[in-house]
Amino acid sequence: MKNKKDEQGLNVLKMFGATNDNTGEKIPQNIPPVNDIVQPQTDPIAGGETYKAFNSNNTSQPQLEIRLKGNRGKWLYYPFIISAEYEGNESITLVYQGTSYIIKGRNFSRLKDHFRTQTIEYIQEFDPSQFKALPSPELPLIEEIEIVEAGGELEE
Repeated sequence: MKNKKDEQGLNVLKMFGATNDNTGEKIPQNIPPVNDIVQPQTDPIAGGETYKAFNSNNTSQPQLEIRLKGNRGKWLYYPFIISAEYEGNESITLVYQGTSYIIKGRNFSRLKDHFRTQTIEYIQEFDPSQFKALPSPELPLIEEIEIVEAGGELEE
């Protein structure tokens, strides 16, 4: 015997033209299957995840995630970034409490703007083992993030 909540749920599904596998009732056609929702975005041509150099939004972020090759990463708190320098649209250096993060790549004009407003959630080094295709030439690409400790030592 169905309870009132079950009947209400089926009535809602009917409103959307749904089909339930157990009952034969119609299911909304515009709702994607769960597998489509939880799967990562993939590049259908290359067969790997789609690369995105950075992600930002319109609100100031408390911290910046740095995603490095080899499934490694770091978080930096924006208030502790001492300075940021850039060379054209190919290099940005963040100085953070005795450590410099040298970001090298291409098409950094938007990246520079978002650093200035502290709205970047993460930056991501391109890793060919994770991303099967380079982004198109007009999109930002972070080829390398070099981490230099105080005293000039390169972090491994």
